[in-house]
Amino acid sequence: MEERTIQLLKAQELNQLKSEFVSILSHDFRNPLNTILLSTGLLEDSHDQLTREQQLSYFQMIRQAVQDMNQLLNEVLLLGKADSGKLKPNFEQLNLKEFCQKILHSLHLSFEDKNQIVTQFKGKFEEELWDAKLLWHILHNLLNNALKYSPQGGQIFFDIIADEKIVTFRIEDQGIGISQASQKHLFESFYRADNVENISGTGLGLSIVRKCVDAYQGDIFVDSQLNKGTTFTVILPRQQPVMSKIEKSIEQI
Repeated sequence: MEERTIQLLKAQELNQLKSEFVSILSHDFRNPLNTILLSTGLLEDSHDQLTREQQLSYFQMIRQAVQDMNQLLNEVLLLGKADSGKLKPNFEQLNLKEFCQKILHSLHLSFEDKNQIVTQFKGKFEEELWDAKLLWHILHNLLNNALKYSPQGGQIFFDIIADEKIVTFRIEDQGIGISQASQKHLFESFYRADNVENISGTGLGLSIVRKCVDAYQGDIFVDSQLNKGTTFTVILPRQQPVMSKIEKSIEQI
């Protein structure tokens, strides 16, 4: 009876998670779809009355809405891979500086001038092996949260520190912060902190970050105080030194 009860409770929990998942997805897809419908309707009905700048603005809104939907789909697929044990790094040559700058540019298009991100690169950076998809999910989600939960005009500090064997990514904001109670559940799927009721979100972002960091065999740490801000620190191993040793070994054979 005890075993059966545990199975029933797990089934109920799974059904509840599925219901929340469908509800969140429906909500998060509806917003960009409404943007696309509104913008395309205005372009179709009033294109001759709109200036070139107004037309470009609507096209940009459509493009951003499509990107938001695509991002959400990618995150759902990534969670599925992680839960089935199929999330593995796929390394390719990458310029880390340029990659981070692309992420910052994409966020600037979404948030415009809401906040300023102060970026510092410390250490020696060369083109080396990274998994671009995993890295994008990690940095984009953390920076997006820092922007979303910070006050208008607040500064966000983004430090990328390269050491011999690791790269440390530190993202510090001056936003609403996270309570100690919420920090215990921060990386659970669908979990949202108790002070973000009026700010939209799926509760998937940090869960995805955790799974990507784990797939990378890295570490993530959070330091936060309510109404004072939050700092996320992600430490990822560098692959190039490992590959260099393998290449040298092959040359010696």
